[in-house]
Amino acid sequence: MFALIDRACRLLTAAVTFATMLLIVADATGRSLRIPIAGAVEIIEEYLMVAIVFLAMGFAYGEGRHIRIELFERWLPWIGRAPVRMGVAAVSLVYFALIAWQGLGQTREALAIDKRSASELAYPMAPAYALVVVGSLIMCLWLLRDIVALARGEVREPEGHM
Repeated sequence: MFALIDRACRLLTAAVTFATMLLIVADATGRSLRIPIAGAVEIIEEYLMVAIVFLAMGFAYGEGRHIRIELFERWLPWIGRAPVRMGVAAVSLVYFALIAWQGLGQTREALAIDKRSASELAYPMAPAYALVVVGSLIMCLWLLRDIVALARGEVREPEGHM
């Protein structure tokens, strides 16, 4: 299941990154010709960047690519690392669950009142809020996986660990 989620997030993030690049190039070219793309900056800020950050968050964590503070961990005996990592993962799980919960509230509110962007295109904002929820829930799945693995005694170094 994690492999499927990871692959889907990677492909979506790559596609959105490519779309962002194309939109920026097209808008910059249009601006030089005095025909910019209406709402390009807002779409990039409110949709595409949100998708890139929140969809990439889970697979970056799964590979150990997030910033980790290991200042005291190296002085702990090997057996003491699992409880510390489990505690950090549990706090992170609560944090991302709260983000998902609040994002769900924002999404519901945006759907209920038909919240739209302030740009001239006035596109709906609910899908952007929903991306926050999806990305946060995927991050919660990765954290749960690590908590379960740590509880079983499977202490592993992140793949991106140096």
